[in-house]
Amino acid sequence: GEGAMVGAGSVVIHDVPANTLVVGNPAEVVRLLEGGSRQTGSER
Repeated sequence: GEGAMVGAGSVVIHDVPANTLVVGNPAEVVRLLEGGSRQTGSER
């Protein structure tokens, strides 16, 4: 989904909802993300 983030090493087997953070194997939603700025690991 738009604005979604997937954790490193996660295995996505279904559609990911918008504005969520998913992690794991299989990937599960762990947090809802608020709209706005997004950071990548290199920007921290």
